Amino acid sequence: MPNKLSQFWQELKRRRVIYLITVYASSSFIIIELVNNVVMPLNLPENIPAIVIAALVISFPIVIILSWIFDVTPKGIKKTESISAAEKNQIKTPNSWIIATYISIVIIIILVLVNVFGLKRNNPIESYDFNSIAVLPFTDLSPQKDQEYFCDGMAIEIINSLSHFEELKVVAKTSSFAFKGKNTNVREIGQILNVGSVLDGSIRKDSNQIRITVQLINVADGTQVWSSNFNRELEGIFEIQDEIALAIAENLKVNLLLENKNNILTRYTDNFEAYNYYLQGMYNKGLLTPEGIEKAIYFYEQAIDRDPKFALAYVELANVYQILSYGLVSPEVAIPKAEEYNKLGLELDNELSRAYTLQGIFNMNHNWRWEKSENNYKKSLELHPNDVEALTNYSVLLTYTGRNNEAIGLAKRALELDPLNNWVHFCVGWSYYYNQQYEEAIKAFRTAVSINPTDLFSNYYLGKTYKALGENETAITTHEHLYGLSNDLRTMAVLTYTYYEAGRIVKGGELYDKLADRIQSEYISPTLMYLIYRSRGEIDLAFEWFEKAINQHEGWILWIVVDPYESQLIPNEARFQNLIDFIGLPITSKLIELKV
Repeated sequence: MPNKLSQFWQELKRRRVIYLITVYASSSFIIIELVNNVVMPLNLPENIPAIVIAALVISFPIVIILSWIFDVTPKGIKKTESISAAEKNQIKTPNSWIIATYISIVIIIILVLVNVFGLKRNNPIESYDFNSIAVLPFTDLSPQKDQEYFCDGMAIEIINSLSHFEELKVVAKTSSFAFKGKNTNVREIGQILNVGSVLDGSIRKDSNQIRITVQLINVADGTQVWSSNFNRELEGIFEIQDEIALAIAENLKVNLLLENKNNILTRYTDNFEAYNYYLQGMYNKGLLTPEGIEKAIYFYEQAIDRDPKFALAYVELANVYQILSYGLVSPEVAIPKAEEYNKLGLELDNELSRAYTLQGIFNMNHNWRWEKSENNYKKSLELHPNDVEALTNYSVLLTYTGRNNEAIGLAKRALELDPLNNWVHFCVGWSYYYNQQYEEAIKAFRTAVSINPTDLFSNYYLGKTYKALGENETAITTHEHLYGLSNDLRTMAVLTYTYYEAGRIVKGGELYDKLADRIQSEYISPTLMYLIYRSRGEIDLAFEWFEKAINQHEGWILWIVVDPYESQLIPNEARFQNLIDFIGLPITSKLIELKV
């Protein structure tokens, strides 16, 4: 028997099978390492490494058989001939095969050491925050492809449920949804958002049936931590959401305290029709277009009509009217409606963190009750510590009250939760701007604009920052670009007063004439009109619009009176100072006297 084994071994060597196995193994190692390193940069499908490994494994026996049967000779590939034992002893293996074998053995040893003992990598995976998750928008697999709003809504509801866990970092909707429609590798998503896990899934809604497939993926190695399929009638959607959120919390080893579990299981309506309208409202509000806002109001009203006790629908309807008050509708018209709907929502559920955030916004931007506003934000964050909207607006309040370093800290905390949200980057830049850290502000505003080139406020403040630095030409170019993006009255007004301030009277006058025609039938912010008349040197008209902005409790006027650049341009007259004093901000007291 030993003799036969020895003969078989000699035959393997003669047919160069042993050498081929060694070379094949090292080549396979190299190919696998290469594939693993290019999958993420090239945005290749995540299953590519598995496919390559499977192909190499399947090919291995085929290569061995072919090596046994055939031989590569100087004259080409020929079938290996049988020879006697004496002839076998006289055959010498070519030096090229021996060298290749030794090199292959060295490569195998190096790769084993690198992978087993971690001698490689500065691995980006090491920087992942493993106690964290991003919930991606679900894919619509419905026959008519008309359920995008439903798929988005499901993902948002899961985000909201998970974000109640203070110990779990849950990336906010805006950043998670930045990858919507893109074939981005999960590992790349993990790196960009700095999360340890990603949830994605698909929804197929057909008639009264719904099928949901979800999977929780470990970003570090791309493995599936948990997955499940749900086949239910539509009315079972609420139970599915609960099951998914609880399963994620369990798989991420989150401490499921009774309070957290109750937050997950909180249900704002049992009426599916009302819930479906609510999701359509959320989707259209998120478009941030006049048409989308109009549709959102309709859908929220329909949701309330189907379920008059649907507290969250009232609060979201309030939020839509609050959005309208920013230069689209007079605050005198929009804010009373917003406050009334928000009040109704709180009466139905006094534990709604979102409602307290809105109360904080009303008290800050419109009622000018600074202490009450701060208490509202604190209450919201007590109920929902990871509420990005509460964090950013609280940051704004801290800026208004002169606590700039705290404001910057809160804005940065929001950025950790929502790193791809242009509004959050704007808030970071805004807090730097009011702290007169202009270079840092420019970086943040540029990032916001790179995420959303049509971002009105970031483009506006980017130009303002250049003006504060004395770079008037760059400010003009920035605001011309902004005006080119939109025929919005606000962008026209911004460019008009920018031209006037830079001494471009003719261009400013041309735009002013167009603006004067349009404001006969369209609403315009009194603050912007004040800026135009001030830059034209028409101080009495400037005062009329300044007074109107104060009387309307317009939010934009606050941005001016605490602005380290703009406040110095407010006419040095008692009538302006009396109006500023009416606002009641500590840092605006005696503003005129403090001018340099």
